[in-house]
Amino acid sequence: MMESPDNTGISTPWWAQHWVLSTLTLVSVVGLAGVTPLFDVDEGAFTEATREMLASGNWISTYLNGEPRHDKPILIYWLQAISASAFGLTEWALRLPSMMASCVWTFLVWRFTRTQFHTEEPNRVAALTVWVLVAGWLTPIIFKAAIADALLNTLLVWALFSGYRWLQMPSNLRLFWFSLALGLAFLTKGPIALVIPGGTLLITMALSRQLPLLLAGLLNPLGWSTFLLVVLPWHVASYLDQGTAFFEGFYLGHNLGRFSETMESHGGSPVYYIFLLPIIVLPWVAWLPKLFVSMLTRLRPIRAVDDDHRLRVYLQVWFLVTFVLFSFSGTQLPHYLLYGLTPLFILLAERVATDKTPIRWRVLPGMVGAIIFALFPVVIPYLEVKDGYLSATLLLGFGVFQQWQPWVIATLCIVTLAIWSLLRFAAGVTALLIAAFSLMAAVNFVALPIVAAAQQEPAKQVGLRVAQLPADASVISRHIRMPSVSVYAQRVIPDREPQAGDYVVTRINKILKIEEHTPHLIFTSLFQQGGVALLRAEHTDDTHLQLKP
Repeated sequence: MMESPDNTGISTPWWAQHWVLSTLTLVSVVGLAGVTPLFDVDEGAFTEATREMLASGNWISTYLNGEPRHDKPILIYWLQAISASAFGLTEWALRLPSMMASCVWTFLVWRFTRTQFHTEEPNRVAALTVWVLVAGWLTPIIFKAAIADALLNTLLVWALFSGYRWLQMPSNLRLFWFSLALGLAFLTKGPIALVIPGGTLLITMALSRQLPLLLAGLLNPLGWSTFLLVVLPWHVASYLDQGTAFFEGFYLGHNLGRFSETMESHGGSPVYYIFLLPIIVLPWVAWLPKLFVSMLTRLRPIRAVDDDHRLRVYLQVWFLVTFVLFSFSGTQLPHYLLYGLTPLFILLAERVATDKTPIRWRVLPGMVGAIIFALFPVVIPYLEVKDGYLSATLLLGFGVFQQWQPWVIATLCIVTLAIWSLLRFAAGVTALLIAAFSLMAAVNFVALPIVAAAQQEPAKQVGLRVAQLPADASVISRHIRMPSVSVYAQRVIPDREPQAGDYVVTRINKILKIEEHTPHLIFTSLFQQGGVALLRAEHTDDTHLQLKP
């Protein structure tokens, strides 16, 4: 049955049915998260810090390979630690908090859009919003990543939706939910959780001449007390445990530092997100130009009775505050923009839902994106790569791709034929949604597994081999930054110069450099896969030792 009537009496197409939206969300969120190795550096760092939290019993301060880690506040580590305690230290358990948060994120967006948009078909707009959110290429990656971003996005969405409802009809209950969400978001990633909602509310209320209401909200003790009750206890505990170390490392280093200078080689420019945005919103990019034109006409003073105008201005301001903030940040990464993309996704979905012109060529960006993500390894043999680590990683990925290449190509041919048929005989939004699903599936079930097999499976296998060594074995890392090895090895692996008797985790292109710096040692390879190697160091005169791989 293709359509069924909704509670408005308007028929609901198959792609807007609840079971379709739920299945689509689960496929996008979960993917192959349970069998895909942890990605370095971020997932490896977050999960190793979580593992060390469990091993030490210190749930106040985080450590990475034995050294204090001040990158983020505590909430995501607590959730990962609870999940790992319940289900074991596995990829699935460590990613479960992010996946659960992503499902909540999607549900909040669906519910808000369905209740706030006063259109003839709010259910269709809400359904398309879910499609735009989950059927892309960036969000399926963030949904399941064992880092803080899925949780932060969920809490920001909760906070900003609650803030808008409070703006519509102020009440202590709505202020409480808003403040609670802000506190949890602050406990996830710090001041950014205040800057984006605060800037959005300030500008929107200025345009709607409601600044006295904003002042009343700021002076209401309920809001501040709720926020502080969430945030202060852990900060006090952190101070008692480490003094001012976290405050200096996180607030001065990882917050002011990220905005004033480039950190971890993630630089950019003011135009970085201008060029990146059309790629991020694939396959919905065709509607982006007209959306931006409409934005320019909407950013004007809001009449008190014009709730529809205020809603769209609120969403636009939320996006623009985030866009401008990170465009001028010294540290830039694609997923930073996601903090402000939820409102853009909603506005894009509205334009798609109300666009009566033929879809036709606007299907192409999604299909091209799906083809690129599914078939990108075919160019590997034609690349000239001088870096030994990168070359070995690419060759390993190409080998994995060759194993399932026929199935990938056959699937893409079938999808292309299906879309061509729909455009020829029954052109409509269905063809666009099939292209969107193809893009999401190519990312989840082809691109991510291939990249993981090439880059991260060697790190996992090295870690598992280290886990089999005696507990008193000395294991170090050198010229490699892959903290996921420590997660799989279930031990701290410090970075230092090798000594006799050490087991050394390194990149294959750094072995010669290690040997040059330690001429008194000889190194035997115990394991090598892709670009990662496990070595054993001995004195040059210890030739009587027999090493067993």
